[in-house]
Amino acid sequence: MISESTPADYVAWFETTARNFTLYLTPLDIAASFRQYASAGKKAWIFTSATLAINKSFAYFQAQLGLEEAETGLWDSPFDYASQTMLYIPPGLPVPSAPDYTDCVIDAALPVLRASRGRAFLLFTSHRALKFAAAKLRDVLDYPLLVQGDAPRSELLRRFRAAGNAVLLGTGSFWEGVDVRGEALSCVIIDKLPFASPDDPVLQARAGAMEQAGRSPFMEYQLPEAVIALKQGVGRLIRDENDRGVLMLCDPRLLSKGYGRIFLASLPPMPQTKRLEDVEQFFGRGPSNARRDRRYRRYEVEGALRAMAPVRGIFWLSVSGVEDRPWRRVPSAPWSASRPICCSSHSLPIYMLRLWQACLPSACGCVA
Repeated sequence: MISESTPADYVAWFETTARNFTLYLTPLDIAASFRQYASAGKKAWIFTSATLAINKSFAYFQAQLGLEEAETGLWDSPFDYASQTMLYIPPGLPVPSAPDYTDCVIDAALPVLRASRGRAFLLFTSHRALKFAAAKLRDVLDYPLLVQGDAPRSELLRRFRAAGNAVLLGTGSFWEGVDVRGEALSCVIIDKLPFASPDDPVLQARAGAMEQAGRSPFMEYQLPEAVIALKQGVGRLIRDENDRGVLMLCDPRLLSKGYGRIFLASLPPMPQTKRLEDVEQFFGRGPSNARRDRRYRRYEVEGALRAMAPVRGIFWLSVSGVEDRPWRRVPSAPWSASRPICCSSHSLPIYMLRLWQACLPSACGCVA
């Protein structure tokens, strides 16, 4: 299919590595085809993820899949972010395009790493920044340093958990699909807002098509994608009800640009500070003795899910937490089968998936 006459609604591109190359043919828009596919049969579709909503809205993700008519619902996380976390935005950093930006990020991160006693992920948006940070930190860091590329990801994570005070530097593959629970990971530092590279061929093609249609590629595509990517990176910090830690977002555009409010509004409700002293105090006081009771009410969950059993069509669920308070908002009567359903949440017990399977035997499920 990749030839001199690429179909108008596709972009042809290639990717090279040290040993091989790969050819791709990527559709510019899948909304129409997925809408048709999803409506072809009588089945329920379940999508669950903590990153579907942007600023409490599903509009972007729905538009991507052509499911604008879906009903939506958003559940709060069961984690107590107000007492278990802190968002630190260091003051005085230059704009990300400045030549010395990564150098300044590492200088700002060092006192935070000392306060956290290592136990940190440093997530970068480029391999160039990662390599620069690794070279600088090797000479000044007092904790074990693990760098993406030095070993397979699984091995780096094994060493990170075993060390208990390591600092791990990673790029894209460490922003998602990584689960480190407990005190071994108590700090996540992100160097920049994760906007896609302007040289990305798929981004260029999709942005060009949107501009021709009179739409804004930045607001309707680049910004939502960056928000989702940031939420994935931030999600590495709190993985368990007993986890606690500091999130350090270094990009000054969070506060200097209007779109920064969209990023902040899409994150969990963390106390925010620009004072290093607050970070040091957070790590100095230790975990709170008051543990929030978040025992899951299985009978309430089961009752709510069985109420949904008659639904046919699209059932879209993105769950951010299961506790008695959110589930009281689930209506006792089944939702209308004539419209899709969307919901959202941050953590999902495995027994809920089993309950869905029992309650919706015809469901096609996708857990993101």
